[in-house]
Amino acid sequence: FCAVNSSVAADIVQETPSKRLKKLFHNIMLVASFELEMEWSITHKHGLGLSNTNTRKQCLNICCINAIIQCLANIAPFVQWLLNKEIHMSCTLMENNEFCSCCVLHSVIESIHKSIQNLCDSFGQLSQASAVLMTRYITKLSSSFIPGHQEDSSEFLAVLFDHLIQCLSSTRSSDATNLSSAIHIIFGIILESSIKCTQCLNENSKQSYERLWSISIISYLTLEQALDEFCSVEKLTGDDQFYCSNCQAKVLGLQSTKLNHVSPVIFIQFKRFIYDKHVEVIRKIKQFISYPELPDISPFRTSEID
Repeated sequence: FCAVNSSVAADIVQETPSKRLKKLFHNIMLVASFELEMEWSITHKHGLGLSNTNTRKQCLNICCINAIIQCLANIAPFVQWLLNKEIHMSCTLMENNEFCSCCVLHSVIESIHKSIQNLCDSFGQLSQASAVLMTRYITKLSSSFIPGHQEDSSEFLAVLFDHLIQCLSSTRSSDATNLSSAIHIIFGIILESSIKCTQCLNENSKQSYERLWSISIISYLTLEQALDEFCSVEKLTGDDQFYCSNCQAKVLGLQSTKLNHVSPVIFIQFKRFIYDKHVEVIRKIKQFISYPELPDISPFRTSEID
């Protein structure tokens, strides 16, 4: 039996909910798109490579993580935003021993770009950085990830972006529709999907932010062919007819998807795995997909794009 002072108990009842509702987050100074440096200003050198082994030279099987972080470490606006100490003010997550993907990613990418802080020695070009710190928290990013197992790189990138946005948010509500964060400004696209009634020409459209642009590549040999099919007009007939609220009936509809907004950096994911209904197995598409160094995406944009 434990006796508790009634006034103390009342304080506990009153204080606990507010403490639980208080969200820990990575506090940053908001920046506008024009304030982000799109070209390198803090470094002109390539960073160090990431090691796939630990200090005992044991393979950690983290190639998928290394590939994504190495990619992010060579994107000028992201690196210069991430390593800018004036922007990153404080982190209540780390102060309370919680995982902050922004702080961990900062640490890893800072180790890649040691030259920024003159941390390289004369043999710096032979050195390697490590993303082991990120692997320690891999299950924090996604409960489906298993430490030491090879994961899908695009899935790792997607959950990393989600966690970064979550860490940067001062509220518990999702910021998926808030395009003011640096993550949204630098990365991703806004797709505009529309369905047009062929009878009254009424058109319904909706927009969605996508971190990765997932493109089907089945039966295609070039990126241009795949994008052209993705943005092509599809007729909605038969059971798929469009219900037009203006006509109050199911009609032939024309469905299409275009780019409404394009960020400076776009990740395009090739869907290389499909379900083969004939043999009931997941099959990998292995054909080579060619793409130019500078793809032209202007044919796939809406006329209102900024």
